[in-house]
Amino acid sequence: MEQHFSNNLLASFLIAVVPALSQSNDALPTFSVVRRVEAYMDANLHEPITVADLARVAGVPVRSLYDLFYRFKKVTPADLLRKKRLKAAKIAFDNADPGEVTVTDVAMSCGFVHMGRFARYYRSEFSETPSATIAKRKRLVAIGYSHRRPDRFN
Repeated sequence: MEQHFSNNLLASFLIAVVPALSQSNDALPTFSVVRRVEAYMDANLHEPITVADLARVAGVPVRSLYDLFYRFKKVTPADLLRKKRLKAAKIAFDNADPGEVTVTDVAMSCGFVHMGRFARYYRSEFSETPSATIAKRKRLVAIGYSHRRPDRFN
């Protein structure tokens, strides 16, 4: 009976302090929100996406989206989107025919619009420039090694 009384007292206190708790039956946002946003990112890497767009997809305010990503991924939504786009660019470079691919085409197809920033982010992530990745691919194709990476972004 003491436990029951304690639980009721705590619930009453929370409802008194945070009135919105008593008015909403919605569940608190969970990891499923993060997964839904990640799926949206993966499906739309080539599109311009803002954090506000991601919050709309998640059905939560922008601040809550940041909180969820920090809690479950230890990264901001924008940083995760950038990493996914960079990974997609790396895969595109690794799978492309060296004579037919340009840095600009790959960057644009992966959602980057500023080539200088793309090159800087790419170098930071992969420790080489995009053009060095293309040059490496050219050498591999020239010696007859044309192994391609799978077209997966996860």
